[in-house]
Amino acid sequence: MTLSNELLVEMLRRILRIRFFEEAVVDLKGKAELPGAAHLCIGHEAAMVGACLAAGEPSFITGSHRSHGHAIAKGSGLGPLMAELMGRSTGVCKGKGGSLHLADLERGNYGSSGIVGSTIPLATGIALSSRLRERDEITLSFFGDAATSTGAFHESLNMSSAWKLPVVFVCENNRYGVSTPTREVTPFANMSERAAGYGIPGVTVDGQDRRGLRKRARRRGASPSGPGAESRRGPHLPLPRARRDALRRRALLARG
Repeated sequence: MTLSNELLVEMLRRILRIRFFEEAVVDLKGKAELPGAAHLCIGHEAAMVGACLAAGEPSFITGSHRSHGHAIAKGSGLGPLMAELMGRSTGVCKGKGGSLHLADLERGNYGSSGIVGSTIPLATGIALSSRLRERDEITLSFFGDAATSTGAFHESLNMSSAWKLPVVFVCENNRYGVSTPTREVTPFANMSERAAGYGIPGVTVDGQDRRGLRKRARRRGASPSGPGAESRRGPHLPLPRARRDALRRRALLARG
């Protein structure tokens, strides 16, 4: 399938938006101007953009704990997203969600979470709603490789397969669950192999290949599918040491 120049330019534009946004987050964290922790999606940009643009509209997504890029790939504005990370009322969640809990219902983004695998059942439920309402809609469920070892993942795949739900499970496999190599906790080299146990077609693609990801994610219809995108990973950004020390001192003083 040949992609138009306009679509390729839009893919690149969104990829660069994600990268520049994440670099701005790094800069703000370094200056201790951004509250809370932040988990970057640097290295995942092409997988996010390729899948979201392939889904088209109407479509919905759920994310993981690295979901700044998911929101941008789905079309959220950079200003409201950064405002959310800064805890401001002009943020997409009125400043109450922060980095780990981004949602933008107007763009079809039903949220992210710091709890590994927790949004996979949510995506399954959204897809069930589409099927019951007989709507031509598709839901993308984004998660990391560590989430494929959770019960929520397996229950969701089983239900989606049994009920033929219009959902695509997109595993962004960066080969680590925090600091644990995936190879040490699972016998699978490719996370997409897990889908076979539920009768779901699973494929593995290069997460840096936005065209390949888009091609796989365009499997519309009444059946779930599960591409696994091999990605690279950006760092976790905890509170700066000076900020952590200040909070500890404040807590100690409060105790008397």
